[in-house]
Amino acid sequence: MIVFAWFYLVINSRVLGDRPTTVLPTTDNAVGSRDYSYDPEECVMTYKHWKEQSVVNMFVTSINPRAEIYMSKSDGSNLRFTPVAMENVQLTLPFALDYDGTTSTLYWSDAIKYTIERYSFDTKQHEVFVSNANMVNGLAVDGSGKKLYWTTDGGGGRIEVIDLDGTNRRILIDTGLKWPSAIEIDTTNGYLYWTDGGLDKIERVKLNDLSTRTALVTTGLSAPSGLVLAVPDGKMYWCDHNRQVIEEANLDGSNRRTIITLSRNAGPFRIDIYRNYLYWTDENGGIYRVDRTTGISSKQSSDSRLSGDLYIFKK
Repeated sequence: MIVFAWFYLVINSRVLGDRPTTVLPTTDNAVGSRDYSYDPEECVMTYKHWKEQSVVNMFVTSINPRAEIYMSKSDGSNLRFTPVAMENVQLTLPFALDYDGTTSTLYWSDAIKYTIERYSFDTKQHEVFVSNANMVNGLAVDGSGKKLYWTTDGGGGRIEVIDLDGTNRRILIDTGLKWPSAIEIDTTNGYLYWTDGGLDKIERVKLNDLSTRTALVTTGLSAPSGLVLAVPDGKMYWCDHNRQVIEEANLDGSNRRTIITLSRNAGPFRIDIYRNYLYWTDENGGIYRVDRTTGISSKQSSDSRLSGDLYIFKK
């Protein structure tokens, strides 16, 4: 309840703003973008720093105590976080983020400037990619399909898309949405998935046929905030902010089960996956993980700055 109340107060006030596909790698050599349904050869990690790491590495957005995007550095057992080095980039309120491993490009939304921006680690070029992007809650870049999708609740709930060359921006869906939040792509099967924290549901649609839109989970939800896909396993995972649980289901919404119930003061926000672990940020700060088979969890970082969206490099 707190994170959503805070977010919508922030965006509506215009002081801060109104308020984080993944597929599990099968070997240690599986690398690429957020969606492991990409061809591994196409999605090698080109951001050189990450190639040298042997433990999970991630990007995380933060606004406390300052607007920043952090990246983790592993010392072999622990995660340490430092600001991402991006030349000539001024951050004001980075919120949603995603990464395109095919071009070594980081994407993020800015809730103050109403923009979606990107930075290439190969060329060191920064660009305001989309303007007039009001209240963007989630980003999903399709590196193979050369498109960027996002959710927004500015001016009514919408899902929009734009080609990665900056052309053909359009509204994909603008009905039956209230507070669409996390968004994920299953490039293998051609589906787009999203959560709606206002209508308390998880939906998907076939990208080549919008008439296939289906509500997959519609009961027992209260502000679902994060979502991640494990396409080879036929599974999706989400965190429910108000119910304070991490859950899983088949990609069609069937065979639902609770992986872990969190403490009463928890505020799970965004979630991602690495091997057999689910990682999530908490609105109170910190990175946590749980074994998706056993339900055994542990805190990975107590850093209070880490409370926003996250993206894990799959290595």
